Amino acid sequence: DRDETEIAPDPAPSESTTDKATERIPLASVRGGRQLGNLVHDVFENLLCTGRFRGADRGEVQAAVEQEMTKGLPLNNLDSALQGTLTDSMTDWLTGAVRADEFEIRLVDLPPNDLACEMPFLLSVADSQHDADLTEIEDALQLSKRAAVRNYAHRMGNLKRSRLRGFLVGFIDLVFCAEGRWYVLDYKTNHLGATFGDYATAKLEASMAQHDYILQYHLYALALDLFLQQRIPDYDYERDFGGAIYFFVRGYQADSAQSTGIYFDRPTREVIDSLE
Repeated sequence: DRDETEIAPDPAPSESTTDKATERIPLASVRGGRQLGNLVHDVFENLLCTGRFRGADRGEVQAAVEQEMTKGLPLNNLDSALQGTLTDSMTDWLTGAVRADEFEIRLVDLPPNDLACEMPFLLSVADSQHDADLTEIEDALQLSKRAAVRNYAHRMGNLKRSRLRGFLVGFIDLVFCAEGRWYVLDYKTNHLGATFGDYATAKLEASMAQHDYILQYHLYALALDLFLQQRIPDYDYERDFGGAIYFFVRGYQADSAQSTGIYFDRPTREVIDSLE
């Protein structure tokens, strides 16, 4: 799911202000689309999966990102003039602290033995003659403790039943273990607006519902839960499953304690059991 074009009008740059919410994001004028999404995903995958940059300083990571941009921009038919801006931004995304739940971590510091990039999964949804019962999925999501998820559940009636038949095949951008718990992480390049305030929690929740990302991460969580049941002795969801992180990279602030650009949820055991 890399076709993430979502264009918002760029307001005129505001005059000097100390309000982070109204500060213009570095990629405010960079349009989205499949090409940008592909490039960002490829750079993340190429630099994270080997673990080569664990403990590396910003300069080392930036040099590696620049090399990736030199190759990736023409391959994705993107303007080479974007190289400087994208290199700086991607370096921030890789070396800044990603905060979710009760931990924070630099993505480049994730141990390669405890992560998987583009992790494939296969879920049996319904047989070839029958569709999944969308009302049961709605009922499962209604069990969530998060109001945004319960509100989203009503959208199940708008989904085409033919999309949930047979086997559901997908790829999770990143699966990793941190502080003893396993997480799914999805990178999003959506353009939600020109300021950091456009990537605050309420705005992210609206986008998560609009694009059906809420359903997406619940299916990711279910797939990972089923996988971990097979791989971890005495697996326990409450102890071992950390949650789902959606990283809206455009709105991330590497030098701020604010959590703009990060959507996090940890579905309850009750929700996952109901989906299963």
